[in-house]
Amino acid sequence: MNLLAFLVWMQVARTEQRLFVIVSASQTLTDVSTTDLRGIYLGQVTRWPSRHAMMPVIPSTKTRSGEAFMRRLMRMAELDYVQHWIGVVFRGQAASAPLVAGSAEQAARFVAAHPDAIAIVGEVPAEKNVRVLTVDGKLPDAVDYPLRW
Repeated sequence: MNLLAFLVWMQVARTEQRLFVIVSASQTLTDVSTTDLRGIYLGQVTRWPSRHAMMPVIPSTKTRSGEAFMRRLMRMAELDYVQHWIGVVFRGQAASAPLVAGSAEQAARFVAAHPDAIAIVGEVPAEKNVRVLTVDGKLPDAVDYPLRW
């Protein structure tokens, strides 16, 4: 690989962002649609098929994955997202806004300890008691994975 090709590759590697959806290893769900995922993180989908209340977890917007979550998946500014959730909670559509995790490891520990939790993370955590869902039937390493930009 020549120097120019290497520099281009480094720029692409640095700018690529992927988000992963993790759940407890005990959760029966294996795939989630991007539509349902947005619904979960907008408070429109609040229960698992088992009727248990979902516990959504999001990455901090101070992280690269948190910025990608807001900009790419939610397609809104952080302030708009916060205001949206104030309304959702005020109207009684959900008990609380999503929890904010400072890191993928923190989110994974929470999800492992709470079977009804679901989290968006920027890297696959080492936690053994969680698993990564496919999104729209696509694995995270697929070229057309919907949470890859």
